Amino acid sequence: MSKDEDKPTFEDMLEDFLQDLDERENHPPKLKSEKQEEVREWIHKRHPFTRPERYIARDIKGLDEFKQVTSLTSISPFNPIHVVAIGDPATGKSQIAQAFQNITPRTRYCLGSKLTAAGLTLARLGNRVMIGVLPQCHIGAAYIDEFNLTQPEDAAAVLSTMQDGYFSVDKAFLKADYVPAKVSIVAMANPRGDYWISANPHQVRRQMPFRSLALLTRFHLIYIVLRPSVAEFGEISEHQLKFHMGMDSCSFDERERELWKSAVLMLRHFRPKWGGRTKIKRRVISAFTMEAYRQEKRRGIAIPVSPRLNEGVSNLAEAFARANMREDIRMRDVMDAIRLVVNSLIACGLDPNPVKKRIEEVLPHA
Repeated sequence: MSKDEDKPTFEDMLEDFLQDLDERENHPPKLKSEKQEEVREWIHKRHPFTRPERYIARDIKGLDEFKQVTSLTSISPFNPIHVVAIGDPATGKSQIAQAFQNITPRTRYCLGSKLTAAGLTLARLGNRVMIGVLPQCHIGAAYIDEFNLTQPEDAAAVLSTMQDGYFSVDKAFLKADYVPAKVSIVAMANPRGDYWISANPHQVRRQMPFRSLALLTRFHLIYIVLRPSVAEFGEISEHQLKFHMGMDSCSFDERERELWKSAVLMLRHFRPKWGGRTKIKRRVISAFTMEAYRQEKRRGIAIPVSPRLNEGVSNLAEAFARANMREDIRMRDVMDAIRLVVNSLIACGLDPNPVKKRIEEVLPHA
């Protein structure tokens, strides 16, 4: 037998790679019981995933809710949370994503305009499989900056990943019908024209940088990030100078960095249950999404509201329970999830007061 016959074929290597992805999904990393208990105590004491602004990207003043939801995406690959932040340049979006990438396993930050030959999916180079961002982040999170500048085939793979948890590849000399990609997506982009002219909902709609507003229905949270006012700019400048003069933007010491990594790997496979009172939880979520849809039809919210909003709130509520290592998803988790979504939609024209009223009408029946 010749040496060439001993070498694995490209098809063999592709099959091995897909099996590795399957192993990653179905065989979570095992931590010793002592380490698990240490992680549990640390989470209950420090609350790193629900209060990440205390520890991560501290040099970025503000955007605390974006930091919080980015933290939750890092531990939610199976019921993922998909987020898009559309904001003016130099507002801190990219730095926050990079800060989480620096300490979080199986998480990648990339520029949609400057990807490798594999892009976000896969490519073939001779007999080698080149692995793109999405399969690298399988059972993790992908932070894609300049998302509006991704190639059409990469954007299609992201949409398939967001909807189905896998994508297909059909390129020259490379065909794969099912590539697992259970990934939470955080996409970032500048508005059309680079800067928001105003926060008026109709202006926001006109400056959306995507070809179709229907794309936005795939995301569970949409953040409109505006440049700071003059007063806010002064506070931000003073805050940032502290870090440029010696303070560390991440307050974790080496032990806590390792605890964060262990916690992420453990929590990704932690699956809270909805438990009791599911009917009232469903009614609260439905009251919110119905009011959001009603306002879109009547008042012209800047983005379309779809039934996927129910999924987003549910996944966020589960993430809050997971972040606190609670076995059951409580009403407080549902309310925290709704709070995040409502606050993200206010800049798109949502009036929070009717939302509050609708929920209060439901809660007395609990």
